[in-house]
Amino acid sequence: MDEQQLKAVANSFKNLRATTTQTAAAPAQKAAEEQKQEAAKPKRKSLADKIADLEAREEKLKQQKRKLQTEQNRKERSARTHRFCVIGAEIEKLAGSRMDSDEKKDAFLSWLRSHWGK
Repeated sequence: MDEQQLKAVANSFKNLRATTTQTAAAPAQKAAEEQKQEAAKPKRKSLADKIADLEAREEKLKQQKRKLQTEQNRKERSARTHRFCVIGAEIEKLAGSRMDSDEKKDAFLSWLRSHWGK
């Protein structure tokens, strides 16, 4: 045999070995790919799972609603407090003195009731 024939035989053995390895590994690869495809498929949920998911979403929405309601109440309280401060400042300005003592405050309230009270 000459050198070219020896190389051809060696190459054929390499190809045979690669083919044998591929055919032996093919079922394992196929099984692994099937498992990946199976894992990628969406699983069907049971009715109990669907109900549990809906209840969880409902609870989450309730929490969001409570949070938004709390924020709205805080803003309303803040606006009311600001309004009272502005009105109080205008009353002090119109009265001509600060209401820094209980006597002044009581005198002003009695005057207010006598003129505007029911």
